[in-house]
Amino acid sequence: YFLSKLLLKEVSIIVCNFQWLFNLDIKYRFLKLAGVDLGKCILIIDECHNIIELSCDVNSYKLVPYSLTACQNEMFAFGFPEIYSTFVAYLKNHLIRKKGQLKLGDTELNARSVLKNICVKLKLKSITEFRKFLMQLRAEYNDRIESSQDSSTQNIDSLVKFWLSWIKKYNSEKYYFCYNVSKGPSRTYIALEIVALDPRDITLSLFRNSYMSLNLSGTVNPQVFNHLTGLNWKKGGFLSINSPSPFKKNNILALITEGINTKNENRVPEMYIKIIAKIKEVLENTPANIGIFCASYKILNDLRMNGILAMVKQTGKRLFIESPKNSASDNANLLSQFKFASKHNGGVLLGVAGGRNSEGEDYPGDLMNAVIIIGIPYQYPTSRNQAKINYYNKAFNGQGWVFAYLYP
Repeated sequence: YFLSKLLLKEVSIIVCNFQWLFNLDIKYRFLKLAGVDLGKCILIIDECHNIIELSCDVNSYKLVPYSLTACQNEMFAFGFPEIYSTFVAYLKNHLIRKKGQLKLGDTELNARSVLKNICVKLKLKSITEFRKFLMQLRAEYNDRIESSQDSSTQNIDSLVKFWLSWIKKYNSEKYYFCYNVSKGPSRTYIALEIVALDPRDITLSLFRNSYMSLNLSGTVNPQVFNHLTGLNWKKGGFLSINSPSPFKKNNILALITEGINTKNENRVPEMYIKIIAKIKEVLENTPANIGIFCASYKILNDLRMNGILAMVKQTGKRLFIESPKNSASDNANLLSQFKFASKHNGGVLLGVAGGRNSEGEDYPGDLMNAVIIIGIPYQYPTSRNQAKINYYNKAFNGQGWVFAYLYP
């Protein structure tokens, strides 16, 4: 790692993670280490369809009870004034109470009302006073923690950044404010979130300030990509090259099976038994390995509950099931065993569309002779998705559903 840092200033080509350029904090440090001006850089972005969601993610913020507990511990250890501990305790208790009241998923909230409630609790007259309160908290942090030997603690600084961002963005249509409640293996979690809806806040400055960018993808829709990233911000600002597929159409047999579907109301045992019967036909007529990719883990688990394991065993093939709980090494071992099975009776890889095994992995020849897609992996309809559709309708002349739901 340290050798790579030293070599940054000596090389002409740097291969890096998206985060190094799209995360603003990391970008600043990275360019400083490399000793380069972005205006003198040519950006080559492979799999560029991924930068749309990434740009929203790096511009979003989240506050959880765990980090607030860490703030409380730091404030106690370093002797912060009581008013700041009261502030953190109020936020933590509020989130814990909401966790017991809200249903799973997103619940939209009024961003201004949240600020007003905090002002009332802290006996502040205005949002401007709350901002001053946060700046004073940051000053206390700098004096008490940053100057100490334990300078790695950043929970309080992250808390201040979160609320300064909230104040800056609460009136903007580009952001969606919500509680998010999720279910883990053994407990329920809650987060207070600022969700960025417009990737152009990150991508546009990057494209404008670089010397040139080359964006590559085998799946992106150029029109959607150019609008969402801001490449079309000025006429003639980009050149689009659409290359034909290198694969001959007559090399691919694409079939659609009638009589089965994965609509919510049809996700019953009888339908899954029909789907498994159709899968069996493919398995019995395909040598070596086969991939099955479902629209969601819910469908994958429903197939498991309705007999796909026993059916695959009947065909003589070996079943390998993708799991979101697997570590990178566990998943690599799973794929290695699946590929090895092609030399024997064959293997069946059961995973999800858009997952780590359906994208970015090569299965030449007998490693995957057929692919079965079960369901179309549309995003689950949530208030967060609807907020993005509504915003895109305003930003892109009524194209919200197309840009925010259909193509992604």
